[in-house]
Amino acid sequence: MIFSIKVYLNNFNIEHTISDTKQEIDNQYNEYYFKTNFYIPYLSWDYAKFFVKHENNILDQWEYIIKFTQEDLEKIENNIVTWTNNLEIKNDESIINISNPKDAWKYFLKNKFSKIVSNF
Repeated sequence: MIFSIKVYLNNFNIEHTISDTKQEIDNQYNEYYFKTNFYIPYLSWDYAKFFVKHENNILDQWEYIIKFTQEDLEKIENNIVTWTNNLEIKNDESIINISNPKDAWKYFLKNKFSKIVSNF
């Protein structure tokens, strides 16, 4: 009886050690593939310094931290919900009527893209 218990425990320990070793090998492979397929190309990317700075909470000289209070958030929520006034933007070329936040966002993106395209 004692001999059979020892054999069972020995077998259990061997199986446990094998499964732990397989798990460790899988972890090593996953770490290796992560480094070779993602992390090294990420660090060699042109914008890596910019993103690594932000991961470490380091701001560039033209960046600022903006803190919103609860009152500010309530004002923003009320303004978004009750957007009834039309906004007119006078450009050199035309007058643009913005009636909701989506139109404002489209106008902003259109101007940014046109400036980027004009630089090329």
